[in-house]
Amino acid sequence: MPTFPNPERQVLLAVSLSPAGTLHLHSGSPEDTLPGDVAWRIEKAFGQNQGLFHLGSREAQTKLPPTLAYWRNFSHHFMQGVSALPALPKKGAPFLLPLSEEAIAHWRASAPPMQGLDFLTDTVLQEPVGFTGSPSHPFVEPAGVQERLQ
Repeated sequence: MPTFPNPERQVLLAVSLSPAGTLHLHSGSPEDTLPGDVAWRIEKAFGQNQGLFHLGSREAQTKLPPTLAYWRNFSHHFMQGVSALPALPKKGAPFLLPLSEEAIAHWRASAPPMQGLDFLTDTVLQEPVGFTGSPSHPFVEPAGVQERLQ
């Protein structure tokens, strides 16, 4: 029988943005504290290239630290935009979400301090890698997170 992380155990978990526009989980600071079960769900989703989708759908009501909350809110906004498209792109195919200049300015200005913030570009906001699963931008398994959760 699998054992799941203790929700009473606190885990420091943050996300950073790479130059390629991918999100990576890593140990955070004290403000990035999450219950062990929440951190386990998020780590598992990122390990399956579903991190952004998971944040925007499964963690919609979860209290999250600033960087994870930002990407959760962005993910939710992105999914609303996709649902308004007349046709969905092929599975795994990259596509640009039409964002207004005002929306791009909003998401760039509202980003909390995070590692890789200078890589937050218009392209990253319009074509978030976590939704395409594009093999040219694979997610990296978050080093050491699994060990902290056990």
